[in-house]
Amino acid sequence: IDSPFDYDHHTLGYTKLFSVGMDGILKEIRDKKCLTDKNDERYAFYKAAEESVMALLTISEKFSKCAEQMLKSIKDEEQRESLELIAKTACRIPKNPPQTFYEGLCMLLFTREAIATLENIGISQLGHVDRLLGALYENDIKSGRITEAQARELVGIWMAYTDIKFDLENRDWPETSTCIQLG
Repeated sequence: IDSPFDYDHHTLGYTKLFSVGMDGILKEIRDKKCLTDKNDERYAFYKAAEESVMALLTISEKFSKCAEQMLKSIKDEEQRESLELIAKTACRIPKNPPQTFYEGLCMLLFTREAIATLENIGISQLGHVDRLLGALYENDIKSGRITEAQARELVGIWMAYTDIKFDLENRDWPETSTCIQLG
């Protein structure tokens, strides 16, 4: 089939996701589904969208429970702190809008990877991360929840994920198809 679109260069509606979370999107889907006749083809679309969002929320709940389970056998304090943060964050994200810089980074990475896997498409655009994360960063700095150095470390770890995933050190063409827009 000839198509002007490919299967890689997509992005999610991160602006909406950051403002209402998956719960807000789920409510909108259910509201539309309730107003649609079951014989209307849109009803099947809304039902599929509802099931997809529920699958994503189930995955995040399992992430949280897995981290909690792992905590039972972890003795190292740094690993313990990381798992506690993962367990706590996966309960909130992507169900709710992010409230911290860390949650914003998690929202972007988790939704990108989970949805790309469920839908079997490449989501290579992370969008305008400065606008998505800027207020979260500023609030965390102002409240003392995070330092600039800690934020830089988190961003480095966040960006390293694609480098590791695509094994950039061992490739002739070190490209991740992970685009970020600034401004």
